[in-house]
Amino acid sequence: MRSRYIAWRASAKQRNIPIELTLQQWCGIWAPYWPDRLRADLVLARKYDLGPYAVGNVYITTRAQNCKDHHLHRRPPARQPWDVPVG
Repeated sequence: MRSRYIAWRASAKQRNIPIELTLQQWCGIWAPYWPDRLRADLVLARKYDLGPYAVGNVYITTRAQNCKDHHLHRRPPARQPWDVPVG
């Protein structure tokens, strides 16, 4: 897994995406999915495709769904008036 982590970090750096995941954190996120990652074409994605690769800002999804999410959610949803707490 270490060589995959190193390759993933290099790819993220080429895309100027900050990385806050250690090897141990990255392995922990991938552990349940690792055996199926190639067959299912899984990737590590960032929420709303924004911010760093960090605990709490990443999730595992298919490559196809990641592309859909990127186009559907290019930015976080705007706050709605009903989201604002009343005083």
